[in-house]
Amino acid sequence: MRKIVVLTLVLVGLFSANAHALAVTARSVSAGTYEDGEFDAGNSGFAAEYIIDEADGKVILDRIIMNDREGKIEEGAVYEITNAMVSEGLSALMVSRNKKGQKIVTAVREGSMGASEILLIGEDFYQFCRAFNGKFYLEYGEVER
Repeated sequence: MRKIVVLTLVLVGLFSANAHALAVTARSVSAGTYEDGEFDAGNSGFAAEYIIDEADGKVILDRIIMNDREGKIEEGAVYEITNAMVSEGLSALMVSRNKKGQKIVTAVREGSMGASEILLIGEDFYQFCRAFNGKFYLEYGEVER
């Protein structure tokens, strides 16, 4: 009987450990590359599911739905959350009007071949930037929860 109780507690703990994670779907609206002072619009055919796990401080690229993004990206990529805050009070002075009051998660990771990546996920938008070899790949899109 004791083994059943212990096993039940372990299973409940495993399932509740991920209860704090939030799954979102991100779809790009616009994208392009900034290099040598010039912006070149590119394809905006990227869609993926991310898991936001604030308790563990991670955002995980769970599943790629569509990808024409410049550069290599793989399912399972893990971003470290560096900031997660609601844009209110004094911090909202730096936030555009249509994003005020949203919780915005900022996460970073070192991508393939030393590229630096920044991912911002709000309640209804996301932004992505990859810096590599003297250029920035920029992407903006919508989020569904």
